[in-house]
Amino acid sequence: MDRDLDPAFTQAVGEAPWKLFTKDWKNVLSAQQTMHARQGGPIAFAMDKLQKVFGDRLNLRSIESRLVLPYRVLGEVVQPGCMPSPNTLKSLLYRLQEVAWRKDLLDLDRRARTCILTAAQEAMRLQPVFESSTFFEGDVLTVRGLGMVNVGLVADDWRVRARYVKALARVMELWSPRLWLDVAATARQDRMSYKVFEWLEQQVAIFYCRMLQHELGRRAIAPPRRSNYDPR
Repeated sequence: MDRDLDPAFTQAVGEAPWKLFTKDWKNVLSAQQTMHARQGGPIAFAMDKLQKVFGDRLNLRSIESRLVLPYRVLGEVVQPGCMPSPNTLKSLLYRLQEVAWRKDLLDLDRRARTCILTAAQEAMRLQPVFESSTFFEGDVLTVRGLGMVNVGLVADDWRVRARYVKALARVMELWSPRLWLDVAATARQDRMSYKVFEWLEQQVAIFYCRMLQHELGRRAIAPPRRSNYDPR
């Protein structure tokens, strides 16, 4: 990128934002070092450029004043300069992974399905894939709950899990290319043994991963299970 810059321009701007190294960008995200960065350095230069881009919409001093106040994360009050508790961090990670998995499914469905739907129809089509208590009606991307109990596609009881695997298979039947016929036929069965379900679950997962990679070039993010690891 630097080779494409006019030498006179490069000399004039000095240490530009694209000259920041990884540690510098970490400092940009660290409020104390960012707000009081050494003048003439790359961080101060980057902040000045950001201020010019956003203008009055970005009040750095107001942001700085708020950073010395306690903040609330998922109901927990956290003191400035401190991280939330491990339990809250687990909840945040759970929600982040859940949103990422749902967004991938939504994007893939929009790319691969063979019918045109309104936003409301689209939400209705995907809702059966998720446990109803984990989203608001009509908006599957809004995650409810903290993952304290494994539900939906990660339910501990395979009989419960089967309902959601079948729902995902029904979604895939309207994709192009569509879900393999033998898998789709198995998903339509009312009753099945655990061995048959295990095969069905595996085939649906394989098809989803292949479609996601082929259509969107993404590696699959699995529906999350909340971590039970306790760092203490």
